[in-house]
Amino acid sequence: MPDLTAAYGERAVLQGVNLELPARGVLALMGPGGAGKSTLLRILAGMHTSQPELVVSGELMPDPDAVELVAQRAVNYVSTVRENLVSALPNRSRLTRLEQEEILERLFTRLGVEQLSARKEEKMLALGAGERRLVAIVRAAVRQPQLVLLDEPSVGLDEAERETLIDCVRRLSMLCGVVYSTHNRRDALELGASVALLSGGTIQEVGEAKRFFLNPSSTAGLQYVDSGNCALPAPSIPPSGETSRAALIPRGFRW
Repeated sequence: MPDLTAAYGERAVLQGVNLELPARGVLALMGPGGAGKSTLLRILAGMHTSQPELVVSGELMPDPDAVELVAQRAVNYVSTVRENLVSALPNRSRLTRLEQEEILERLFTRLGVEQLSARKEEKMLALGAGERRLVAIVRAAVRQPQLVLLDEPSVGLDEAERETLIDCVRRLSMLCGVVYSTHNRRDALELGASVALLSGGTIQEVGEAKRFFLNPSSTAGLQYVDSGNCALPAPSIPPSGETSRAALIPRGFRW
């Protein structure tokens, strides 16, 4: 994903972002609030096309249909856990109910969330925050994507819920690549992630999580590890050249 640039009108948000996305494993996207992490995830998922004011240039994902975004602050549109998941199955209409159930049960096992099996017929509103987020991740995995993007999935969870979610994401990363936006260094370390630090509209540093938190190689990294903040000036140059409009119907599952 070389030289990605994005702006709202004359206000540049991202400039010259170069990032190698994982085929397997976890890339933790970290940085101060307002750095553009959520914007970057939306662009990777092709969802920027629903924001005509956001101008994007550079090389995007060659196949945005292979990307699933699990974003923040949303509602679940299907009433039960089962319908939430089954509605995401590719070729759902060609599958019998038994075949649908078998696919879900296999995925519950592979992701270590067997507890959801007993709750398939319950309404989403009956689930706690941690379980709703697990359903969101399973729903993304149902589509068999090459890459799953998670936008701060552990925010607001208690410790037990967080640990369950981290285990689920770790298992997911054995099936596909995961980009995990977070402010939580424990999440990055426990996932065995690589870290990409986004600040000032660009990637300041990329490295293995343990090394990054022990010995960051950039000035921005040193500031971030020391204080949790490294707010740099926003980029000043808006995108130029042909605007990218990779088509994708927004389908990020939000909580």
